[in-house]
Amino acid sequence: MKIDISLPFLTKGKPKRCASERDIYVTMPMTIDVPEVFPSQTETAFETFEHYALFAGSVGDPKKVRSGIELRAYEGRLYRKLFDVGSIADAAFHIAFDDTTNPKADDQDVSISTGFGYYGKNPLFGYYGTNPLAGALRRQIEWDLEKTSVSDGNVVLAWPTGSGPTTRLRNRNAAEFPSVAPSIEGIDDYVTETSMKRLEAQSAKLLVIGQDLWVACRPPCWRVEVNEDQVKIDLAIAIEGFDPLLSRRHFSLDRLEDARGYARKCAKANAVEGVQPALVEYIVDYDAPMPELMEFDADTEELSRVGYALAGECMRYGRGNVIWMNNLDSGLRQSLFAAYAATMETDYVQGRMGDVTPYIDDLCAVWRNFNRPLKYCELGPVRGKSGNLMIKEAKSLLENAPINLGTQFQSVLPRTQGGSL
Repeated sequence: MKIDISLPFLTKGKPKRCASERDIYVTMPMTIDVPEVFPSQTETAFETFEHYALFAGSVGDPKKVRSGIELRAYEGRLYRKLFDVGSIADAAFHIAFDDTTNPKADDQDVSISTGFGYYGKNPLFGYYGTNPLAGALRRQIEWDLEKTSVSDGNVVLAWPTGSGPTTRLRNRNAAEFPSVAPSIEGIDDYVTETSMKRLEAQSAKLLVIGQDLWVACRPPCWRVEVNEDQVKIDLAIAIEGFDPLLSRRHFSLDRLEDARGYARKCAKANAVEGVQPALVEYIVDYDAPMPELMEFDADTEELSRVGYALAGECMRYGRGNVIWMNNLDSGLRQSLFAAYAATMETDYVQGRMGDVTPYIDDLCAVWRNFNRPLKYCELGPVRGKSGNLMIKEAKSLLENAPINLGTQFQSVLPRTQGGSL
């Protein structure tokens, strides 16, 4: 089945009326040939039969309703259903940039134990739904741009720009690469090729099962999220890509108690004048016929993520504050450079991960030495205590870590050693 879709696309070059080379952040329209299989060729990997109904504007305790989700497995990949194929024409596949694909937002439709009673028309673009492939691409691309920023973020400075986020999104949606490419001088072949590989990786995630369109997803897990009023635990599909919200963590299905322990720590760290955020749990029963789902190594990913965050933020600070960088202990500076190189190698979309774990201790020391800079990443509402908790948790994970980390991002079903599903 062929599907027309538009996705975020990054390259470099000199656009018309620009004086120098710029990062070019636009839309790439594509036609994808989606494979089709019979339901009998797939198998159920995970099911729930209830969820909490969270209605917009509702007051009081949420109620459980009898409606759940199913994840299916096919050729080593886990899939979640989007909608029936008859709804494809009305889907938001033609929108590459909007608020639902914001890198600091949740992946859309990945909440398992909570549901929304109202999901209305997007007020900015006037359509229903979201583009299921765009979020992970924006998360990777914008992280790449921020890693090379100094003061103003390169996401803001990339062409086409605009006066404010809304205008930028509209301009980037309207700028389709095949249309603007002829007016761009010196297009960077390497960056363009990398972007095309990412588009191919994302496009390969769609699958028609019977009469429904499905998309490959990450494993289900317990998710802990922090805001000023509450610390929430719910069941969700693990996020795709680098998550810049550093207080948000994921735990494998067999580690609910560990998620609760971390949630309590977050509530304590973000207490204001002795008042802690409320602990809220949305726990539902589930059936996981495939024990491989329990092998999701969220701790390995978390430790790598903290390393990437500290390496990127410290290098950004050091580029803008050369005196501080020059005064840094030579051993710490070498660790920072090595960790940053590993971070620059990392590409979540293509499943290529640099190993930063040998430098975690030094990165924590550099971050403290530089007065804990954060430009792109975010901690909890009480930044100081949340930073202390992040470092403490990272060092605890490091003590229990395997020898070799950071080499793989689990975008498919976990597998038993040497085997297949």
